[in-house]
Amino acid sequence: IMGPSKFSKFAVWAGPTASGGAYWETGDSALGPVHSQGTLKTIGSPFFGGKTSTKDGVVYHAGATPTFNAGLESGVSIPMNLKYRRIEDAARSAGKLFDGNDDLYLTFAGDSVRYRRIAGDPDTTVRVTDLAPNGVIALGARLTGNIYVQGVVRGRVTIASMDTLGASRGKVYITGDLTYQSDPRFKQSSTDMLGIVAVNDIIIADNSA
Repeated sequence: IMGPSKFSKFAVWAGPTASGGAYWETGDSALGPVHSQGTLKTIGSPFFGGKTSTKDGVVYHAGATPTFNAGLESGVSIPMNLKYRRIEDAARSAGKLFDGNDDLYLTFAGDSVRYRRIAGDPDTTVRVTDLAPNGVIALGARLTGNIYVQGVVRGRVTIASMDTLGASRGKVYITGDLTYQSDPRFKQSSTDMLGIVAVNDIIIADNSA
């Protein structure tokens, strides 16, 4: 019962770098616990449905009026273990580790996933459990590439973009709707869970979707 916080307990956990450049604004919402290991910046009227905590307080830009439905606590430090190499090890041992200097495009479709390495190339379709029995799909470190992902996820999957050698790499782009086949907000028996890990940024693409 007593122990350190786990990353999986949060709807959003933002490190100091992410906290420094991102604003929560009108229309943004998080239904579970949120923590900012920095400053939580707000503008307009974002909604926080779960307990919200922040290490360095809240910025209310231009008179922002956020809703903290389950309370707000400042001065809370929740550092996380950054030994992300273990994800790559898991992908190598019983998951799928992609290598080579190209991007990785993933489209989940329930039990299956379509993937390709170069934009415009044909997709390869495979069952997720056949591609990565333990659910870990990673683009390896020291590669020139990012992950682009969308679709409907079934089961437990972790995707990771692991390149540490450049600021333009090691990113995950969410390019369209990315949802669970069984929505845990409405079906408590759902076991669908997606982890997204990026050495640099997780980006919602600025496109028509």
